[in-house]
Amino acid sequence: MSPTKTQMELPAGVTPVRARGRVYWYWRPNRKAAQKHREKLISVRIPGEPTDPAFWEELEKIGALDPEKEVASPFKVLKGTMAALVEAYQASAHFNNLADKTKHEYRRYHGVFVDMWRDVKVSRIRPKHVLELQEAHAHTPYKANYMIKCLSALIAWGVPREYADNNPCREVKSLRTGDGWEPWSWDQINHFKAHAAPHIWAVAAFCLYTGQRIGDVLNMKWTDIRNGMISVKQEKTRKPIFIPIHDDLQPVIDRLPRTSVNILTNSRGVPWKSGWNVALRLQLDKPEMAPLSEDRLVTHGLRKSACCFLAECECTDAEIQAITGHSKGMVDHYRKGVNQVKLAKNAILKFSRKRE
Repeated sequence: MSPTKTQMELPAGVTPVRARGRVYWYWRPNRKAAQKHREKLISVRIPGEPTDPAFWEELEKIGALDPEKEVASPFKVLKGTMAALVEAYQASAHFNNLADKTKHEYRRYHGVFVDMWRDVKVSRIRPKHVLELQEAHAHTPYKANYMIKCLSALIAWGVPREYADNNPCREVKSLRTGDGWEPWSWDQINHFKAHAAPHIWAVAAFCLYTGQRIGDVLNMKWTDIRNGMISVKQEKTRKPIFIPIHDDLQPVIDRLPRTSVNILTNSRGVPWKSGWNVALRLQLDKPEMAPLSEDRLVTHGLRKSACCFLAECECTDAEIQAITGHSKGMVDHYRKGVNQVKLAKNAILKFSRKRE
């Protein structure tokens, strides 16, 4: 976000002049400044507005910025500051090797950090400042946690480059967020399958039977299918994965029209570029989907369902990871619910037998 004129301190002698309904900016140097720069006492027209970087570049060029007065361009990046760290990080190989979606999300939050701490030395940011940032967004815990994660990654990159001695984010605990989006049950899946449009069910089926993220599913190409396998290079992790085609997914594939290089297309027969979430919501709003209206169903829940169903089939952690690409920690997280149900059933069975 660019600074506004009301937020800026302008150098001495810089004044606006209104003429013909427009505002023009001039620098009128005082006698001392004029003698220093061997200029006559005349007005110098400054192009643009104070909110334009070019405006400040021109002031610096003509010598209107006096270092002794500590009035600097709000667009100038000072060494060791948050603005300098963000600029360096976004130009780094580390940042540019991230997935496109991750880079997009990081840039969005980098803008928040620069708005808050543009000219603040990174070394002066303390855990209490990070905590204040988190608390300001505590009404949206997921967003708050992701923002701190983004800040932590940024400062961690800067520590060995002497922007800071340590990472203050490590002292701030994540907010509690619950268990996240619920997995779809088989009853919900079967109802959705029976009433959803074919091209919508096809996307849901791929998410369920491959266990992949929606972005990776929508990017799948016909050339990715070979010898009964689907090859996927996950956008987030860059991991190459080869997934055998599930028996229930093959009929879905067989019925799909080949109107694009992409396997999955929208109702017009073109690849999904955007609009999937809207399309899903419209399907769930149909009268025949009324039994699902109270459920908080989202696409990512199908990926969680895949992981849970694999755990119910007593797949090992390594087998689940081979399909979904999850870390072991995430597999353990999803397995907890499955194990709880299984243990509870066994416990009640033993309890019932005890009465007999």
